[in-house]
Amino acid sequence: MFKGRRRSDKKPIDVQSLTAAALAALSLLVFVLTFIHSVMVKGDNGTLLPGIGVLLMLVSAGALLSGLKERKSEAFNKWSRLLGVIVPSIALLFWLSLYLIGLFLI
Repeated sequence: MFKGRRRSDKKPIDVQSLTAAALAALSLLVFVLTFIHSVMVKGDNGTLLPGIGVLLMLVSAGALLSGLKERKSEAFNKWSRLLGVIVPSIALLFWLSLYLIGLFLI
């Protein structure tokens, strides 16, 4: 007899955690594009890009909080819940490191 799970027994995907992961992935993409743009213009960014950076850092923090809230829900698939925590954590780490480098070294 087959002892694995049946298709009907699979847990659903957590949409809120995946949305948080997608927002954080978009934030990481903008981080990379902002970094490339800053290198191309040799650091002369003006005030728009740092403002966008702070806003996306706050979006990443909100996505992380949303992912942490859904982390313990056993009603959803484990991988979708983990993505909602891991990707926003990485995005927030990148933004915070860039912010702290700019705050203390420049």
